[in-house]
Amino acid sequence: MIRYIWRDGTIRKMTLVAYASGDLGFPTAVDFELFLGLESLLLDRIKQNHYLDPLVRFQGYEVLQRAGKNKGGREYNELNRCLMRLKGLMIGVGSAKTNAAGHVQTKSRRPTFLNILRNVTLPGSVNKEGILTDTYEIVLEDWYCESLLAGNCFVVDHKLFHDVKGHITKLLHQLLSHLFYLGSGSAMQSYSELVEGFELARYTAISQIRQQLGPAHEELIAHRFLSSWELTAVKGNKPRDYMLMWEAGPAWREAEQQLMQRRSYYEIGGDGALPKHHEDVSDPILLIADSQVESRSPEEMAASAAKLLHMVLDISGQRKDPHVWVKMWQRAINTVPHVMIWRRIHEVKERQARGERLNPGSYLYDLVKRDAANLKVPWALGSRSRNTTEV
Repeated sequence: MIRYIWRDGTIRKMTLVAYASGDLGFPTAVDFELFLGLESLLLDRIKQNHYLDPLVRFQGYEVLQRAGKNKGGREYNELNRCLMRLKGLMIGVGSAKTNAAGHVQTKSRRPTFLNILRNVTLPGSVNKEGILTDTYEIVLEDWYCESLLAGNCFVVDHKLFHDVKGHITKLLHQLLSHLFYLGSGSAMQSYSELVEGFELARYTAISQIRQQLGPAHEELIAHRFLSSWELTAVKGNKPRDYMLMWEAGPAWREAEQQLMQRRSYYEIGGDGALPKHHEDVSDPILLIADSQVESRSPEEMAASAAKLLHMVLDISGQRKDPHVWVKMWQRAINTVPHVMIWRRIHEVKERQARGERLNPGSYLYDLVKRDAANLKVPWALGSRSRNTTEV
């Protein structure tokens, strides 16, 4: 996701990339419903205590009930998986700004990586204090606490979300729910960025694009979530690109009104709620961008590197020169953010699951080396000294 934001006299280009948990993958639609239940619980705690402690203890039924779920064994297992996926989910944030003279200044050569949940302890597990807990214990990241206190909370029409049938319709509904929120009922995005995010085929003929996206838009119009949409060619772009523009319908505006009522009820988002970011309380992306990730201890980094190396070697299988192969991967693991490597591992596993014929170890290394080159890591910038398929 890319957005251009005017702030402090400069245009800032914000790039957000979601990285899935290596073993569990991206959160699902069920996870999203459970997350809304969790957020409802957090808002109740804010109203009760007038602040939000990052350490939150709760019983599972408190989230399931708020998410409209039954309280059976399957639902508790879904909640466990949801929390672990949220803990593994990371957001990569890159930032650059353009000053009045038109010069681009990069804020950071490397992206910042953020979590939503810093830690999760499930019932029946031992927490960091060495105590066997019979409740759920989660630790929220500071930026998320600040965002929630600033009034950035979800209001979603669950009936509409469940009533829409098309796969693209559901994706479009989720995207526009966020874009309308940020744009006060208006939104625009390039076609190329949309199909890349939705993992759809990209067409160049406008008739093919209308055939591809038209049914989803018509379904959202029929449910009053969308009032209109336009598709306009972007002049001078090669390959040809288009700009999509949307206007929200009455169903979204009714939900937006509920958001205002919700902020008032929970007493969040008002003046003084977030002094550090008072000018930006309406935009959680800037809260994310200005946050800092808590650095991990050397012991935690070593454990993460060892686990990652074990996973890579397991995927790779036997190599002709295992000693060299291990050295190559140790270098990569020491210089490339681990979440980026986990993302590539997940990508390789997905390709294998689809039955694609590939050498998983070599393919994974090529992907990680490409990421390293994008980060300007020296060993990845030179010519390849050795073909990885030979190792």
